[in-house]
Amino acid sequence: MLILEANNTIAPVPKPGTTITIPSQLLLPDAPRQGIIVNLAELRLYYYPPGENIVQVYPIGIGLQGWKRR
Repeated sequence: MLILEANNTIAPVPKPGTTITIPSQLLLPDAPRQGIIVNLAELRLYYYPPGENIVQVYPIGIGLQGWKRR
């Protein structure tokens, strides 16, 4: 999703030779840097492995299967 947001003027299937932007930085939530942090507004899960100075970011979804919005 980040790649789509960073390249919103490029066709969904770019032609060979098209230059695209690969996002390599993001703002981290204002929360303790340990364990799992879920940011519902961004629909992302942030995982801070113990003893490491890294963060792993995963997309998430919320709701129930078959649930229809009103």
